[in-house]
Amino acid sequence: MYSSFPDKQLDALERLSTETESFLNNAAPFSELIRNQISAEGGVISFRDYMDMALNHPEFGYYARPSLRFDSEGDFVTSPEIHPIYGGLWGRQIIECWEAMGKPDLVNVVEIGGGSGAFISAVLTWIRESSADCFSCVNVTVVDGSDIRLEQQKQKIEMAHPDILGQIDFILLEQWLVQDGNLKNVILFCNEFFDALPVHLIERGPEPNSSLHELFVTVDDDQNFQYKKQPLSNPEVIGHLDSLYEADLVTTPVPSPGTRIEVNLEACKVMSAITGIVENGYIFVSDYGYITEELYASWRTTGTLMAFRKQNVEHDLFRLPGLTDITAHVDFGSLVKATDVGWHQQGLVSQAETLLGLGLYEMVNSDTAWARANPERFLALRQAAERLCDPSGLGRIRVLVLNNYSLEDDLMCLKKVLV
Repeated sequence: MYSSFPDKQLDALERLSTETESFLNNAAPFSELIRNQISAEGGVISFRDYMDMALNHPEFGYYARPSLRFDSEGDFVTSPEIHPIYGGLWGRQIIECWEAMGKPDLVNVVEIGGGSGAFISAVLTWIRESSADCFSCVNVTVVDGSDIRLEQQKQKIEMAHPDILGQIDFILLEQWLVQDGNLKNVILFCNEFFDALPVHLIERGPEPNSSLHELFVTVDDDQNFQYKKQPLSNPEVIGHLDSLYEADLVTTPVPSPGTRIEVNLEACKVMSAITGIVENGYIFVSDYGYITEELYASWRTTGTLMAFRKQNVEHDLFRLPGLTDITAHVDFGSLVKATDVGWHQQGLVSQAETLLGLGLYEMVNSDTAWARANPERFLALRQAAERLCDPSGLGRIRVLVLNNYSLEDDLMCLKKVLV
């Protein structure tokens, strides 16, 4: 039937057919499970709880799917999956941070939300080949919200570094976040982690004195999911919104009249926990997002909440729960505000600026002899570099750098580079 297709395309088609059948088989019972939860809670659940179930349910949630893929043929592509050069550049940054710390005998490299394991695998490869001294001091911890993801990350890292796999800790997020706060000499990464945490949806009516409402999820007469507005009564959400104005993160109370916004209490709680655990070190957050004033600008009337399936925008957030990724842009101002005493924002720049500062341009163009001898690999490297820095795509990801180690550090990732 598919005899005219190359083997790679045939495999992809067969895999897509198998996965589609599996998706549809799982979607119906999961939707019914959510309906039962709504019924058990009096006919409505908050959108935050719906999003949490859709993404993180241990059996049917989007991130619990064994078939979830992070590559160009999968569900979505993150920067570490584009090319190992991404992890290699951050490996350079780790070496610099380790040196700034005074080259301690033990440096804790932590990744929260490890994706496929490609990032840590590439980081370790770079450090191993660049600095044996630093490599001998590195202790790696991979943190994720799913046992399935942790096992996949372990397999990925084992392919590149089988000799040190036993020295790497793989731990669930809920367990890592409750440890005692004395982790020293830490370099911690979160790549597109915070944008996947569940959010509350809050609206203000069109008039300046309009009251606030929260969007809940209910079912209509045909058993389809739909929004239901209720007066905002969640004290945590109310307190968070008030605190933004009090902290001068916004110049007028939010949301503005006639707008809908996302409130990510989870992100603030996680950041607070992280900075309480880490005694000294650096935190690098790479994600889609804005400072608070930009995120809640009055012209952004419908917020940033989006859904994707197989790298395509899904306009119906309630269609096929568990098979659809749901994401909201990060409020970097709130993340900084949530940090523990002693932490400060060292920088907030675009991913393109960060990678250029880390030496992407020089790395791609330095070895002309290798480029001539390996034209296909060189072309792939150039294309990856362009994609990672594309201002309309991955290049617009922002990188937040937090530090409680030193006020004097001038990190490579924050250098301004002209090319």
